[in-house]
Amino acid sequence: MYELVKVAGNDAESFLQGQLTQDLRLLGSDASLRAAWCNAKGRVFSTLRLLKLDAAIGLIVPDDLAAEIVQRLSMFVLRADVNVSLVDNWRCAAVSINSPEDAAANPGSLPAKVVGARADIDGTILVCLNEYPYVIEIMGDRIHDTLRDLDLSEDELLSRDQWHAAIVDSAFVRIDKTISESFTPHMLGLNFAGAISFEKGCYSGQEIVARTEHLGKSPRRLARFLCAADNAIGDSLTLDGDIVGTVVCASSSSVLAVVKDSIGATPLTLNGGVAVRAALSWETT
Repeated sequence: MYELVKVAGNDAESFLQGQLTQDLRLLGSDASLRAAWCNAKGRVFSTLRLLKLDAAIGLIVPDDLAAEIVQRLSMFVLRADVNVSLVDNWRCAAVSINSPEDAAANPGSLPAKVVGARADIDGTILVCLNEYPYVIEIMGDRIHDTLRDLDLSEDELLSRDQWHAAIVDSAFVRIDKTISESFTPHMLGLNFAGAISFEKGCYSGQEIVARTEHLGKSPRRLARFLCAADNAIGDSLTLDGDIVGTVVCASSSSVLAVVKDSIGATPLTLNGGVAVRAALSWETT
């Protein structure tokens, strides 16, 4: 699902400040920040999450884009004191803390029920993906030991589909190669997801992002639908036979899609089935 890219060196923060949509100055040790990396035309190459590491900054990126992200970022380093590398022997998993007993097992070691909140256990990083239900992602090279410390077992880890469903619930799109460089940050709702800083300086694609923000809403926007949707990323949503949207993130029972803003709450069709609109996380808070 994810890999960890490490950006180290004296110029790491300033380098990433000129590449990503997020303000790196806001990154602390108690949270993971959402961000995106855009091309010069303002299209999102990858969404990612930022972590402060010892003497480095970590980028949690989709696994099928990780090697290309390292290669492409390295091309922009030039003479800066920056080293970009893929971290070996790193694993990411997710678990839902469903019962009071689970949550009480070791509450001091769990991140707060706030999206992006972070906790650390002996080098393993835990980040809150969703508040309700409470889903945390566990990252590092000793996940089995961490689960044991939390009185949890590997059997309780979310399956890949359950994890995708949690990502859909979070409304923070996991970009993969199928849709990379296809959409602007506003189309993906990244302005609502807290992944864009409009106060920081220039970064790749910033002019397009700023223009969209100041000229008004995008004609296409992110929406969530309940529907049968296995392997639907990149598939089209239709209304009366006309294509009105594209699936950008999917589980077997729900999707995130970029759709025409004009369709409202009208049910759509996806691969012959009905797709019923549901609220996004930021629309329910």
